Amino acid sequence: MEPVILISIALLILLIIGYLFYRFYSHKKSTNQTNTQYEKKNFAKEEIFSDQKTEQNTYNKSINFDTIFNRIETSFNPEPSNDELVLEQQLIRFLNNEFPNKIVRPGHTSKGKKIDIVIDGTYAFELKVIDSEAKLVSLTDHIVKTMDDFGELGVILIDINKVSFEKISEYSQSYKSTGAKTVIKKVVF
Repeated sequence: MEPVILISIALLILLIIGYLFYRFYSHKKSTNQTNTQYEKKNFAKEEIFSDQKTEQNTYNKSINFDTIFNRIETSFNPEPSNDELVLEQQLIRFLNNEFPNKIVRPGHTSKGKKIDIVIDGTYAFELKVIDSEAKLVSLTDHIVKTMDDFGELGVILIDINKVSFEKISEYSQSYKSTGAKTVIKKVVF
């Protein structure tokens, strides 16, 4: 091939590469300018709300597991029902009313086991309607598995007069020995 053709091809390749670099860097520069303008506009908004966010963060940090559990223990009075889902919904509404800045929702362990209520991804709560001793036995295993994922677990046992209070109390004590906090709520029909 002749040197003139080779030089022409090389120059053409250099022109294409130069054009591509120009397009890439000019696009990146305009994107950075747009982002900078966006940040300047939103900086004023963030400044206005920063005091409110600080107050909310202070409020959220001051509410720990013990505070939430104590509120359930002293103030949660479930309406009569033997339907576990209905009672879970009552507890979720209660917690959302008591702690409006907390995120309260159903959850799962890392192994996919259902947890009735998780608050801020940190605290777990299990609510069980005790209609048989078998439920108390199976709950023992569930508590142990849940404690592996969550350092704090609250168990709310709903007594509907199907199992003796003494038996429920006995299991409640064994749950406490695993580190779970337990409360028994009696529902009268």
